[in-house]
Amino acid sequence: MTTTAATRMMAGDRGIGVVALDLDGTIMPATEIVDQCVLDRLASVRKSGVKVILATGRCLFDLEKLIDVTIFDALVLENGALLIAGGKTTSLAPAGWDSVRQRMLELFITNSKEQVIVALKREMEDQVRPYLDGGIRMEFNKASLMLVPANVSKGAGILAALRELDLEHATVMCLGDGENDLEMFRVCHVRVAVRNSVEVLKEQADFVTTEDNGKGVSEAIDKYILDSRENSRNRSVPNET
Repeated sequence: MTTTAATRMMAGDRGIGVVALDLDGTIMPATEIVDQCVLDRLASVRKSGVKVILATGRCLFDLEKLIDVTIFDALVLENGALLIAGGKTTSLAPAGWDSVRQRMLELFITNSKEQVIVALKREMEDQVRPYLDGGIRMEFNKASLMLVPANVSKGAGILAALRELDLEHATVMCLGDGENDLEMFRVCHVRVAVRNSVEVLKEQADFVTTEDNGKGVSEAIDKYILDSRENSRNRSVPNET
């Protein structure tokens, strides 16, 4: 383990206060049905006082068809471009982005429902690249390509969510599977890749689960939060003689 990884793990030992996790390929498999065991783990985590943040490339229009969004304390949507927390919705795009986005929509037709970013197919990369400038970048996630403001990422969105929830000093565990989760990994203390993750994410992880998707998420939550807290309680109970 590297020094940086060891430092993160020590931070995690203080007690994880926030779980940030991806949707597609992480808590939700390709069937688009979230396993009940994952929902039960998330409910247990929140009951224990840990906050749960969903960080996804999805837009709210699509997300609400797939999962009950009220099980999360905050939503980081559209790859970090939109934050829903504390009862309000905030665009994290810089001033002037709307005109940039409109120009991209005129160039590349899409039927997606995003409010801030532009979602396209990855196969369009060569068509898009000539139109990029310093204020816009491409973010990839397997077969998807997203055009996002240069300062926007899942990592930046999670930091904004932590500020909104007044949890800037909390120890954060994140879980993901795709390339666009790398920025999320950079701002979290304990980094978990589920078994079905892309290799580049696994290389940056502190822990790679032995199970795919939701079962891997449940495995990590048990390992770092639920089992850890149970062990702490057991250690705090004096032995009877």
